[in-house]
Amino acid sequence: MIHRSVVCSGLVLALAVPVRAGGAPMSEAPPPAGAGALAPSFSVGGDQVLLSWWEPAGEAHALRFSRWNGRRWTRARTVVHTADAFVNWADTPSLAWSGDGSLVAWWPRRSGDAPYAYDVALSRSGDGGRTWSDLGLAHDDGTQTEHGFVSMAPEGQGLRVNWLDGRAMPEGGPMQLRSAWLGAELGPSEVVDPRTCDCCGTDLVATDDGPLAVFRDRDEVELRDIATARRTEAGWTAPAVMHPDRWQIPGCPVNGPSAVLVRDQVAVAWTTGAGGTIRVKLAWSTDLGTTFGAPVELDAPTESTTPLGRVDLTPISDDEVAVAWLRADGDVGRVYVRRARTDGALGEAVEVGTTTADRKSGFPQIELVGDKLLVAWTDPRTDRSLRVQRVPLDTVPPAMRTSAEPRTSSSPMASAITALPGGFAAQDLAGASRSLRGGHDGPVLVHLWASWCPPCLGELPVLAELAAAHPGLRLVSLAVDDDASKVTAMVEEGQVPGVVLTASSTEVRAALGREVLPNSLLFGSDDQLLWSHEGALSGPVPELEALLEDAAELRSAAGAPRPQ
Repeated sequence: MIHRSVVCSGLVLALAVPVRAGGAPMSEAPPPAGAGALAPSFSVGGDQVLLSWWEPAGEAHALRFSRWNGRRWTRARTVVHTADAFVNWADTPSLAWSGDGSLVAWWPRRSGDAPYAYDVALSRSGDGGRTWSDLGLAHDDGTQTEHGFVSMAPEGQGLRVNWLDGRAMPEGGPMQLRSAWLGAELGPSEVVDPRTCDCCGTDLVATDDGPLAVFRDRDEVELRDIATARRTEAGWTAPAVMHPDRWQIPGCPVNGPSAVLVRDQVAVAWTTGAGGTIRVKLAWSTDLGTTFGAPVELDAPTESTTPLGRVDLTPISDDEVAVAWLRADGDVGRVYVRRARTDGALGEAVEVGTTTADRKSGFPQIELVGDKLLVAWTDPRTDRSLRVQRVPLDTVPPAMRTSAEPRTSSSPMASAITALPGGFAAQDLAGASRSLRGGHDGPVLVHLWASWCPPCLGELPVLAELAAAHPGLRLVSLAVDDDASKVTAMVEEGQVPGVVLTASSTEVRAALGREVLPNSLLFGSDDQLLWSHEGALSGPVPELEALLEDAAELRSAAGAPRPQ
């Protein structure tokens, strides 16, 4: 399979996400969940991966979970079976490992008749989930208000628990983010942020500098941007907006952030509607969450689709994460996965499943297990509503470096290669292997492009004019594309100049040292690299024209007829 993973120059800054739909060797990994199950959540501790969910049980609901054994899900166990459960699409219960090795679960439990009167109930298991003991509530305010959207992370020999707390709301106050440490007993409640978004999920990352809370802040004029705070020996630091999107919205978007620790860096993904357009973003911190670099754009609207966000992250290497999120395509919700690297590079997005585009679809979850990604989501269209897709990591195109500005170099030392790779063979549209030089004795211009890359398509007419003006030039349009039919159709329509060949991104990277589309490389008749350009060509390039004229003069001086 040809992986379409080289990324268009500047794409993450200005264009909608390129998407490959279908074709990857994925497989279902059905969990042992009953009809009507919803709210999946992964929990990881060491080499153990658990999946929990809500499941209807008669007139009540059961919080259940299963362990992944490397091939399938084990028999489901029950944490709690209760008629007091507050079950909804947005506030997802979960399990987490404490620092002492015990397993802790939380779930929303009704506290009164008001629509959103519910508490954060806790339970602990010391035997891997076989039996559970009630720990009571995470909070002690006693108000019949909203308490939920919990995040948990190990801290020392215990567990840090954060939650949204509505105790101030009966008196007209705002929603708060509060925190407590759970050891042998539950510690006192602490305020992390006195004014937060009412119903956006929170996240919590255990770092060497202390627990890092990531959440949606809310100020007095309804700006609702993602903020962070850290727990130190002196208490919680003041909340700091990690990136000022300045999304002003007079209501909760129900779209919280996801954060993970990647070796010694923190990655955060989130959704914003700043400027009236829903977008999905990701930013990295190299100082464990104190400051963050400029965000990259994971998804943006197209003419027919709109990002829903609802992001989740999982680390997949020392400098890379995989992201899962939802996009609305009419009434259909599409689940996407994409790789992102700490230097801002992105891979191509891959669709892994579908659901509805409404709130019932909930929040997709993602986790790396071995060499495969497990992606879980709710699909309310069928009785088997809890879906888990097993996605081989090598079928999700790797993150590649992107370039916001075109970059030209006439020095071979500026390139990963210095000469035309003679042993490299690409495929023509009939499937036959062809060399880049193809027996030609003059200069060869290799143009890297793809049918899904808008900047690439924009420069095709420029290249056609260049080839027409220099008959002694062999132009090779090397498509880094996984859909030969699209390339063939474009060739038949006369859109692609030169000799059209195809190769995978892995082959291109290994042979030509290039990770960005579009890209052009000029090789002389002696196969030496003379010139290269990263990004789209918008018109004639004097330096390139001069090199081609020089090549024509040399051919003429050597006795070869100069093309007219």
